[in-house]
Amino acid sequence: VIGVSKKIASFKERKRLRQLAKQVMPQGTGCIIRTASQNQSDVELRRDWETLLDQWNTIERKVKLMSRPGMLYKDASIANSVIRDLLTKDVSRIITDNKKLYNEITKYVDDNAPALSKTLQHFAHKEPLFEAFDLQHDIDALFARKVNLPSGGYIIFDHTEAMLVIDVNTGRATFDSDQEINALKTNMESVYEVARQLRLRDVGGMIVIDFIDMQDERNRIRLFNEMKRELSNDKAKTVVYPLTQLGLLQITRQRIRTNITEWVTEVCTLCHGVGRITSKSLLVKAIDRWLYSFRRSSREFRLLLVVHPDVASYISEGTFSTLTTLMLRYFVKISIQTNEAVPVNEFQMYSQKTNKNITKEYL
Repeated sequence: VIGVSKKIASFKERKRLRQLAKQVMPQGTGCIIRTASQNQSDVELRRDWETLLDQWNTIERKVKLMSRPGMLYKDASIANSVIRDLLTKDVSRIITDNKKLYNEITKYVDDNAPALSKTLQHFAHKEPLFEAFDLQHDIDALFARKVNLPSGGYIIFDHTEAMLVIDVNTGRATFDSDQEINALKTNMESVYEVARQLRLRDVGGMIVIDFIDMQDERNRIRLFNEMKRELSNDKAKTVVYPLTQLGLLQITRQRIRTNITEWVTEVCTLCHGVGRITSKSLLVKAIDRWLYSFRRSSREFRLLLVVHPDVASYISEGTFSTLTTLMLRYFVKISIQTNEAVPVNEFQMYSQKTNKNITKEYL
């Protein structure tokens, strides 16, 4: 049996892929042709099939030789899985600051897609990678309810049990005395940002966007077509429906995995699940970044960390706790104090030398 991804819409391309698969696949075997196969050359596809067949034959040989339970096959690492799923010809650069990871990815790409090896780059500078490319701003936007648009407007993300609702607002944006032109400008900016956020947040299910009202039908059609075009390259199957008379645009997006908000947040022990807070692991990352900034510009070596009791338990548990790791990493003695008045997703840092709250100084 040969299956072809439904996202490959061209009948001619589907036929080409099926015929090529029939030529390559041994009798009695089948395969699933993924969306990434679209428009790839026969040579690249044959090499991919041959690699998969070699892996399968290796597994079969191991089965015959093994006399007791053991590992037959280990899938690619998380990094290589990401490369496998996302590395296409439109990717210009892949950058990592980890030499070991760089070598691992290089080997994987050389074996599977050597033509793309020139996209790999090892970032060997002292400046942290996230700071060099200002990534933290984009990461913070992933969890924000409000995301600003370039010209002063903004969009609001509200998750309900059944759907994601997105509201578009002009905010302080002013472009022209004509309200229709202002609405069109803000709406078009929101199209690009919404399409980007849906991919980054990996939102699945039903999405409803409340655009700013526009009276001109041509502008409404233009907005609809632009959203379809922006989502056409989405790896998840996405369907866009025309705007309603109320200016609502409905989208359904394939749910491939849990969206990123649910990955990195946890049920709040204080509100019993009514709301959500940043997970403790992300709070530890924030403390880590704070200590990095502190160590770069301060000569102090004794600090007092004030956190909620739940957080204190989390970072202190274990023989080699998270707190111990941070102290060794930044060569600083950190005493911990609990305070139920401190929100679970926040922390306060005090200088033991001056007894002063210095949290904001090094954020």
